Amino acid sequence: MGLKPRTSGVFPGPTMIAALLCALAVSVMAAPSADVDRSLMLVQVDGGFGSGFLYGDNRTLVTNRHVVEGLRRGDPVQLRPVVADASGWTDLGRKQPGIVRYLHPDLDLAVIEVGGQATGRPLSTWTGDGRVFAPRGTRVLAHGFPSLASPMISRGVICGHWRDPTSDQRFYLTDAAMAEGSSGGPLTDEQGRLVGVTVAIYDFPDELGFNWGLVIPAANLGMVFPGGPGLHGLPEFLDIDELVRQFCMETVSTRRFSRGISAIDRIATVSGSAAELIENYDRYVRGIERNLTVNSPADGRGLIRFCIRSGSIIAGRMAVYGMRGDYLTLDSEQILLELDSLLTSVSEREIARVFGKQSSAQGAEIVFVMLECVTELVNESLVGLDDACGSIERIGLVDQVEARDIQTEAVIDDIARLVTASVLMESLTESVVELPSVANARRNLPEHLVERYARCRAAMDRAIADWDRLPSGCRMFLEGVAQGGALRLEPDGEQDIQAIRGLWQAIGGIMQDRDSILLEPEEARVLTWTIGSGVDFLGVLAVAERTDIDLVLRDPGDNIVAIDEEYDAWPVVQVFSPAVGEWTIAVVNNSASQVWVEVEVWE
Repeated sequence: MGLKPRTSGVFPGPTMIAALLCALAVSVMAAPSADVDRSLMLVQVDGGFGSGFLYGDNRTLVTNRHVVEGLRRGDPVQLRPVVADASGWTDLGRKQPGIVRYLHPDLDLAVIEVGGQATGRPLSTWTGDGRVFAPRGTRVLAHGFPSLASPMISRGVICGHWRDPTSDQRFYLTDAAMAEGSSGGPLTDEQGRLVGVTVAIYDFPDELGFNWGLVIPAANLGMVFPGGPGLHGLPEFLDIDELVRQFCMETVSTRRFSRGISAIDRIATVSGSAAELIENYDRYVRGIERNLTVNSPADGRGLIRFCIRSGSIIAGRMAVYGMRGDYLTLDSEQILLELDSLLTSVSEREIARVFGKQSSAQGAEIVFVMLECVTELVNESLVGLDDACGSIERIGLVDQVEARDIQTEAVIDDIARLVTASVLMESLTESVVELPSVANARRNLPEHLVERYARCRAAMDRAIADWDRLPSGCRMFLEGVAQGGALRLEPDGEQDIQAIRGLWQAIGGIMQDRDSILLEPEEARVLTWTIGSGVDFLGVLAVAERTDIDLVLRDPGDNIVAIDEEYDAWPVVQVFSPAVGEWTIAVVNNSASQVWVEVEVWE
């Protein structure tokens, strides 16, 4: 809510250009701005533009990741420097080539290598007399190309410090005027030293008449350049082919599967987006698929641990991307489904191979080790799931103050563990149905293997029973996530809607009202209802057909308390402990077509 990065730059407020021009009249400082101009460059991409600045050397340009969204490492961009003639007039210089060299997986930052004749000068960095972050009240200048594709400067102060509870990232808030195209531009002090990187507009509440700009502190650039400022300081390039080679060359099976898990962890850590993660994961798994072989009980255990641990790592990373709004595309979801089928077929292939190569008892022992490993990992994943379900349900109900207490990493770990458990339970439930009974196993196997098999079957049954005892809303939500529903760019609406309803039922919610309304293009309709005493929870769900719908929830004092402006057809808002009185919900049709919307109110 409130953080609005767009592909082409920062999302503008309705009066932003006028505010910007007014600020310009009092903000120009000749000497520092001239120094910053030698660092400033316009970044042009298909469909838009943003800002960037030289950092470390005259070949290294920093901008926002969302400015080059959709591009990959190695893709070209066009750059335009700032030039001044003898009269003092500043404008854009000739086009220069640039190449995307790095996309940070968490921070909204990217690095471009400047091509052509590089004559610019990198910015020096604010040091703060030993302090890491600039204090509130620090006077600053915002530099960039807001909306008019012309170099501009605006003045302001650092108004506050803000931590985003969904990503645990820190930002400065500034009142320096910004608009579309400012994204990626430098925020400097009055001496032209880098203080931070412009990233977005915080547009809530909108009654103020102006917006605060969100700025990534310059101190965070160390996460982009761990080896020091400049291209040489970027993290080591992720070479999927080399990771595949290392796996295939490892002769000791236990080390081979451990190496595979380490490679998946590195892929998840370094990949700069959800799409890039899935693409790299797919390349790696398909590269090592022929070497995922089982010749001993240790191999069987290693294969199972590799498959399950890899899924857990990917699920955890996708939780991070989902919390920052980077969802799976339909293409990426299809790749994941194909990888799941591939790894399942590998396990089936190896089971069939060991049975054909070895005696029935020897082959059965390997298979039992694999089953025991699955059961062990399933039971590990079920430990503490009640608490994890509770934390996931509560995170959507906290207010701005309580959000400060959220331990983001712990929440992400909970999501990853819950999703992993859900995937495992789906696989385990299907497998148990296909396994022979203990009586049938007794006809063909030695007694000690039959007893081992019986213990494994009993552990599987206990795991399924434990899963079934979880709150139904939590299970429905997780089953939707496991099938891709809750992480999709174009979601399977009915599946996800049922998951939302299930979560609300799990915390005691009951649907109080349902209304169908017909909205014309760009129309907003306001609905009202009264909340009585003793109501602990209020949730509103709107459902439409593949149309962008927004919800704005206001309390009896006409204050906006919840808003959903994501691009989707089923927005959701909710609030804990709603005040007694008349509440309103604005339902907005952002599309160019007429649409029926079903609105549900839950208490």
